[in-house]
Amino acid sequence: MKIKKNIILFLLVLIASFSFSQNKNTEIENKNFFGITTGVLVPNNLLFTKSYNEVYKIDRYILTNKYGYTYGIKVKHDFTKHYSLQTGINYVHRNFSAEIINSDTSIQNDLRFISYELPISGLIYVRLFKKIYMDISPGFLTNFFPSDIITSSMYGKRFRFATFSGMLNLGWEFRTKDKGYFYLGASYKRDFSNMIYVAYFKGIIGGISDYSIASRGDYLNINFTYYFPQNKNK
Repeated sequence: MKIKKNIILFLLVLIASFSFSQNKNTEIENKNFFGITTGVLVPNNLLFTKSYNEVYKIDRYILTNKYGYTYGIKVKHDFTKHYSLQTGINYVHRNFSAEIINSDTSIQNDLRFISYELPISGLIYVRLFKKIYMDISPGFLTNFFPSDIITSSMYGKRFRFATFSGMLNLGWEFRTKDKGYFYLGASYKRDFSNMIYVAYFKGIIGGISDYSIASRGDYLNINFTYYFPQNKNK
């Protein structure tokens, strides 16, 4: 875990230092951009995005993060060609698989959990070619969860209506004057607290559950963003 943290810190320092060194006399831009974004939430064991396991005597309770998706809008202000501030709003659709396994039977439920995100991040760009820039952007998210989840035998309860997260983005931006900006990258979101508590009931849902498990909402997101070109009449 320390190795992963050190790698992230090294990338931040390296890119920031390189950006400063190549662009000491950057002219002020002060441009605003509006964009639309979409992405795929990828389940894997990288940086805490994983399955959660609990063992109750002979029963095993597993909560697995599956593929999901997100889409939304972004608003970006370019201070210069190398430094920007970005915010927006995202709709996030997460999918989980909750499974009870014992010697006699196996019970599996698919859970869909919806949330909305308000991100804010600072972007540092490094120019690779004439129209291509690489960026790294640390930031923070406020997550909003509108409702709980209920299935035939399980109840997924949000821990809070709103939670906070840290995020780190890395990607590449292709810039054109007439057709806008095209961005492709990856984002990792790390929750500061648990997101959901999933309880299993052998009988009617309600009261004290037979089993329960908690999970954060961490994810790795492969995303694409299109920024519309600026109004030429301005």
